[in-house]
Amino acid sequence: MTKICFKKLPGNILSLIKSIGAHADKKNISAYLVGGIVRDLIVGKENFDIDVVLEINAIDFAKAFAEKNNFSFIAYPKFMTATVFQENGVRIDFATARKEKYSSPGALPDVLPATIQTDLFRRDFTINAMAVSINEKKFGEIIDFYDGQGDLEKKKIRVFHDKSFIEDPTRILRAVRFEQRLDFEIEPDTKKCLRNSLKKNIIQSVTLGRYFEEFKKICEEKNPVKCWKRLSELDALKEIFPDFCLSEDRNKLLNLVEEYFSSLRVENFLLSRWLVYLMAFVDDVSLDDTRDSLNKLLIARKDQQKILSSKTEFDIVKRVSCEKVSVDQAQRVLKSLSREELVFFYCKSDDFSVKEYIKRFLI
Repeated sequence: MTKICFKKLPGNILSLIKSIGAHADKKNISAYLVGGIVRDLIVGKENFDIDVVLEINAIDFAKAFAEKNNFSFIAYPKFMTATVFQENGVRIDFATARKEKYSSPGALPDVLPATIQTDLFRRDFTINAMAVSINEKKFGEIIDFYDGQGDLEKKKIRVFHDKSFIEDPTRILRAVRFEQRLDFEIEPDTKKCLRNSLKKNIIQSVTLGRYFEEFKKICEEKNPVKCWKRLSELDALKEIFPDFCLSEDRNKLLNLVEEYFSSLRVENFLLSRWLVYLMAFVDDVSLDDTRDSLNKLLIARKDQQKILSSKTEFDIVKRVSCEKVSVDQAQRVLKSLSREELVFFYCKSDDFSVKEYIKRFLI
């Protein structure tokens, strides 16, 4: 049986995983690591997202584990899942092995208890459908019913069946996100299924808000512009986000934003990247049309205000270098802006003196 290498995990994370396995052993329960952490450990990438699946009630297990270690605990009975938090912020997601039943295309699934094999089959792609035993006797053994390791080696993104994108059209965005992140390729049959779901207009079966959650995840990728270009090539961008179609000017602005984030040496946790990218997407759109788009996306009022402000305040800031605006007036404007707006203005400006002026407020 193939075993996984845990060298990429910090000692505290590995100790935590072993303690979960020991707790499962005492209760005679099989426990597994699943999802992205398995995929990334196999290819030698860092991933500290601890997702654990158990073939019993995960909520009861997680609660007992949390109480034993004095951790915080939140249960989600509808989905048979729970989350446990250490004081240092480390998060562990526990889930009952389950199968999903879709009442209609795009609907949120009804869930029922199942085996680990069935649980892995319900996942989006084969490369995300592997598990690793964390019980002591089988610690590190890889469970791979659907040849996820083979697709990792071939660098392929593959769904399980031809209704995958119909059951959950948000998988279209995830397929492209993983394809571009890993430098893989959506394999031909999966690409055919994707295109067929677009032709059948299945896109409309999911709320725009759910798609937008996937949009935000794309914004956190190293190269989100590649994802949007790929979605555009597949004709998915215009179907899912018709207001976000790529033009030459939009593409240029999005690349400038991406270059800015790529240049950061330290992650700025006070900054919502998706807001900056969205400012770039709507920069050439009228205020009224922007409001309509933001309302359709169910974006919070405070975030809407930042985006709308980014469309009205830039004119004042860019006039600083030509002395048409006093320094005091410009400072008042800049002090009132969010960090997302400042970053966007920095990226958008092609005037070095204006960039330097904005940079003072970003430090």
